[in-house]
Amino acid sequence: MVNRRVLIIVGTNVRVKLLLCDHAISPAAFLTTQVVELFAGQGSNIELYDLEETHAAGFRFNELYLKQDSYTDVTVNLITLHNGKTRNSVYATLEGGGASLSLNGVAITDKSQHVDNFTFVDHRVPNCTSSELFNYVLDQQSVGVFAGKVLVRPGAQHTVSQQKNRNICLTRQSRVFTQPQLEIYADDVKCSHGATVGRLDENALFYMRQRGIPEQEARMLLLIAFVNEVIDLVELEPFRNRLKRLVEKRFRGELSQCEGCRVCR
Repeated sequence: MVNRRVLIIVGTNVRVKLLLCDHAISPAAFLTTQVVELFAGQGSNIELYDLEETHAAGFRFNELYLKQDSYTDVTVNLITLHNGKTRNSVYATLEGGGASLSLNGVAITDKSQHVDNFTFVDHRVPNCTSSELFNYVLDQQSVGVFAGKVLVRPGAQHTVSQQKNRNICLTRQSRVFTQPQLEIYADDVKCSHGATVGRLDENALFYMRQRGIPEQEARMLLLIAFVNEVIDLVELEPFRNRLKRLVEKRFRGELSQCEGCRVCR
C-alpha cells in the first residue's frame, strides 16, 4: 500500500511542467492513494501530467485539488493506459479573473478494468475559461465512468466553458456511464457540454479497406487517431512522443504490462 500527499505552490509569473507517473512492474496486488494540492499563483503557467501504467491487480484513488489565482493558465492531463480499478477526482476552483483551465483525459481499458474520472470546476469570478475533453476506448468487459460538473456562480459573468466526453465501445460487454453537468447562476456566459457513446465508424472502415488497408490495421489507425485527439494536447514533447508509442503498442497487443517510464529515469 502506498499513500502520498503532495503540496505544490507555484509563485507569481512562474512557468512549470510537472509529471506524475504510477508504475507497477511486479504483478502483486496493491493499493495506492494520492492527494495533490496545487496552488497557482497570479500569472503562472502550469502543465500537470498524470500517467498510470500499472496492472489489473491494482487499485488507485487519486485526488487533485486546484486553486487558480488571476491570469493563470493551467493544463491537467490524466492518462490511464494500464490499470485495475481507478478513480481520479479533480476539484478545480477558479478564483481569480482571467484564469484558464484545460482538463483532459484518456483511458484505454480491456478485460475487467474500471476507470472512473470525476471533475468539478467552480467558476467563482468573471472572465474565466475552462475546457474538458475525455476520450475512452473500452474493450471486453471493461467499464468507464465520467462524471463532470461545471458550476458558474452568481456574478461569474463572461464565463466560457466547454465539456466533452467521447467513448468508443469495442464490444457489447463493455460499458460506459457518462454524466456531464452544468449548473449556471449567471446569464452572460457561453457554456456547453456533451457526451457520445458508440462504435468505430463503419463507413470510415469501409473507405480504408477499399484502399487496401487490412481491417485490423484500419481499426487500429482509427483508434489511434481518436486517442491522439487528447494526446496531441500534451505540450511536453518527449512525453507526448512516448505516449504515442505506448498507445500504438497497446492497440497492437504488444504492451501487456508496464514498461516503466524512460522520462522518469
